[in-house]
Amino acid sequence: MSETILWKLFIVLLLGTRPVGPAAQAVLLRQCFTQPVPIYAEADVSAIRRMMADAPELQEIVFDGQDPAVAYEEAAGQLSGMLKTASADVKRAFESVRGAGLWVLGLEDRTRVLLVLDCGEARGVLDGLLRGLADDPQYRSTSYAGTTVCGLGAGDDALWMAEQDGRVALALDLLTVQEFLLAAREVPREGARAPAAGPPPMLYAELAGGPLLAMLRSQGFEDVVAVLLDMPSWKKLTASFDGRHLEVCLEVDPEGRLAQVLLGPNRPPKLLAAVPDSAPIAVVVSLKDPMELYRLIRMAVAEMYAGAQDAEGEFWEEFRHDTGLDLEKDVFANVTEAAYIVGQMESGRDLLERAVFVFETRDAGKARGSVEVLVNAVARGGAVEVAEVNGATIWHVRDTCVALKGGTVVMAEERNAALSSVLEQLGGPASMLAEQSHARYPHATSAFIVNLAAMTGRAQAEPVLGGLWFGDNRLTMQADVDIASLGGTLSGVRTSRETGRRAACTVLLHQLGIACHQYANDHQGALPPDLAALQPAYIPDARVLVCPVSGKAYVYRREAAGRALKDIVNPVATVLAHDAADAHPGGGHVAYADGHVEWLGREAFWKAIGWPPAVAPVRPQ
Repeated sequence: MSETILWKLFIVLLLGTRPVGPAAQAVLLRQCFTQPVPIYAEADVSAIRRMMADAPELQEIVFDGQDPAVAYEEAAGQLSGMLKTASADVKRAFESVRGAGLWVLGLEDRTRVLLVLDCGEARGVLDGLLRGLADDPQYRSTSYAGTTVCGLGAGDDALWMAEQDGRVALALDLLTVQEFLLAAREVPREGARAPAAGPPPMLYAELAGGPLLAMLRSQGFEDVVAVLLDMPSWKKLTASFDGRHLEVCLEVDPEGRLAQVLLGPNRPPKLLAAVPDSAPIAVVVSLKDPMELYRLIRMAVAEMYAGAQDAEGEFWEEFRHDTGLDLEKDVFANVTEAAYIVGQMESGRDLLERAVFVFETRDAGKARGSVEVLVNAVARGGAVEVAEVNGATIWHVRDTCVALKGGTVVMAEERNAALSSVLEQLGGPASMLAEQSHARYPHATSAFIVNLAAMTGRAQAEPVLGGLWFGDNRLTMQADVDIASLGGTLSGVRTSRETGRRAACTVLLHQLGIACHQYANDHQGALPPDLAALQPAYIPDARVLVCPVSGKAYVYRREAAGRALKDIVNPVATVLAHDAADAHPGGGHVAYADGHVEWLGREAFWKAIGWPPAVAPVRPQ
């Protein structure tokens, strides 16, 4: 019961809260719980509601194509049914909600979660919601620290709730609510307001202490699995979003494994200037110890050979024999920075085929010697073309280009259009991307940049979506987020994926329809009594009977069971089988008696299958 109620609360919260003014009026809830907790999050619900209203593309993603107003009415109606109160009372109660806070109080013995809703100046919100439950056998109430605490449900499945000073607390155990009531009494409402320095973020989250918690969900979103990740290098992870800027910061131990690999000489990496503004993906690492990069490569090769040391040794010996280079002494001992730049992204193959590898070296003369040895080894006696372009020496060998400009080595395939752009920017004016990066993080030593505009082929005027920088013992990701653009992009990706899933489902239902007709041909024109009768003679593989998206079995119409095909007056409009009612977001497939299959939108699908509930269920995400 409790999980269902929490889901309905989420829908009503997201769609039913009225904007209450600028973000500066939002109330921070962090100070309402004084003890340190592993996970904390807060949200300006009013601002999120305002953002959702202005971004139909985001609504498409969140509500799976369902009209938000319909989702709101359904959730409010079902929540009011659970709480035995009027739908208008549910809506009225949540109109005052302006903020929400989430605490995870422990991860070791038992995970305890607390949700707090800030209702501003409103009072009696909880009483209005629960007044219809006074005579319910699963409803109970008690008193703690002068405040009424209400419980709904039995045993470990109970949901406990209390309201104090305009804050409504919900938890799955009584102790958590009691702890909150004690802490909240010590923090006056005015003390919890945002500082005068500026408005709080729309979303804020913090993970501190203990192992990092990752949540994995199954394809059907029905099972949630918690996985604990051991990352001894990290101290604290924070994330904030103000509606436009997203920033995620991971504070690391400078002596930890992560920091030892990434920490550079505390200056912006020079090679960042080599990344063109049009590059979809770029990684730039300024190395504190070049041998760390070499050791990582050795580890990757060792894992590839799965501990077969003889084979691993032969690999390195063959490399030295073929190239005449000792990676440790001739190459990495001379490297100070490394960059990986993808110039274009049309498919996963472009991660290698369109990639440019760049290395900054300490000694340009030694770098030239290593390049010449490598080029001659790769040529194996064949022709090597050498050209001088824009101050760079370029070797063309076996469909590969190796360039040296100053002390910088650049490697790419012959046809890589990004190679010229990288060479032009080396030693020239920094790109806008590099200038923005330097301005934001002057002490960053490494960068991972994702340019969504370039990846999706959208206008180049759009900002770089996100960058990841390392410096001052912090790993920081910052993104400029255009909600409409991002929502449109994600909606396109989701639509494309869903279209593929629909196509697979259409094929299976079509096979099912053919099998029913084959059965009828062999049984005096009568359709099968059920789908099980089609196996194994007409459908050898049982997976044909199950939707590949939801994993739910297709529904065979009861009125079709055993019916003679010749008695069906209008087979083109007579439903033979269809998806389960909630198998697909936004609708479902219907197989008709004449053999054709159609995709129908939500309302048309429900009408076609004659789904009886007055209020259709909301599918959990």
